[in-house]
Amino acid sequence: MQHVKAVHMTIDKVQVFNSTQGWITLSQTPKTFSLLELKAKSQVELLAKLIVPGGSYSQIKLHIARVMVTELKEIKEAKLPSHDLIVKANVRVNCNTSSLARFDFIADKSLRKTDDGTF
Repeated sequence: MQHVKAVHMTIDKVQVFNSTQGWITLSQTPKTFSLLELKAKSQVELLAKLIVPGGSYSQIKLHIARVMVTELKEIKEAKLPSHDLIVKANVRVNCNTSSLARFDFIADKSLRKTDDGTF
C-alpha cells in the first residue's frame, strides 16, 4: 500500500430488503468516493438522500460498480470477490423521520496486492 496514491470506489445502486416486498431499489445514481482522501481528511460523504418507505428492513445492499486503484502513476481496476456488498441490518424506518446508515470502507486494510501486481 505504500505506493498506492488513490482508491476510488463507485457505487451505482442502493437497495434495502423487506420481508414482505423483497429487494427495494432506492437509488441507481452512480457516485464515486475517493476513499484515501476521505480518510486523510477525516471526512464522511453522503451517498444519497432518499425517501424510504416506512417499515422494517433486514438487509442493505450496495452494488459496487468498480474500484480503481492508482499506484504510482498507473491506474488499475481492483478485482472484487462480489460486486454486491450485503449488510445484515435491523432497521426500522418510521414515516416522516430521518434515518441514517453509515458505512466505513477502510481501503488500506481491505486492499490486497497479488504476486502478479493486481489488486
